[in-house]
Amino acid sequence: MASAVALLRDRLESSICELISGARRNGPERERLPNTLNTTIPEIRGESLVLFLDRKGIAFSSGSA
Repeated sequence: MASAVALLRDRLESSICELISGARRNGPERERLPNTLNTTIPEIRGESLVLFLDRKGIAFSSGSA
């Protein structure tokens, strides 16, 4: 189960980095939780992204847990 979640996480990370110039992962590539993705997305306010994704039914956080 964890490996399936990690594959989805990695797919999401790759897609974000392909779509948004300057987007990058924060932290190590391998030693991380399978259900967590920490990224920097330049020029996008975290609160705005949270509200936009919430309207699409996607759970998202702009801060640490």
